[in-house]
Amino acid sequence: MERELSLPDGAAEDADAIEVARVWVTRQDLLVSLNVGLYPPEESAGETTAWGDILADTVKHLAKALSLRYDLSPAVLEQEIMARCNQSLCEYSKSFSGGLTDGT
Repeated sequence: MERELSLPDGAAEDADAIEVARVWVTRQDLLVSLNVGLYPPEESAGETTAWGDILADTVKHLAKALSLRYDLSPAVLEQEIMARCNQSLCEYSKSFSGGLTDGT
């Protein structure tokens, strides 16, 4: 089984492309690595806006992929994903480890 996904179309050809997230499902946990700090500290609103856009785009892609796999409506799947996401956020109790690195 392949453990890493292939690069999206166009990413390899764009010298300015930046990977911003990796998500791994393990037997015990969900592990996430994020590339934050793409904006200067005084532009935190730009960073939160960018991450909101990243998450929205991810939901759209996920709903489309699931609709193709299961022959269901992307709009319905988006609603189901967002409903579960909101429920999970309200019930979330996981503690986090890790921290910021300098990326080197």
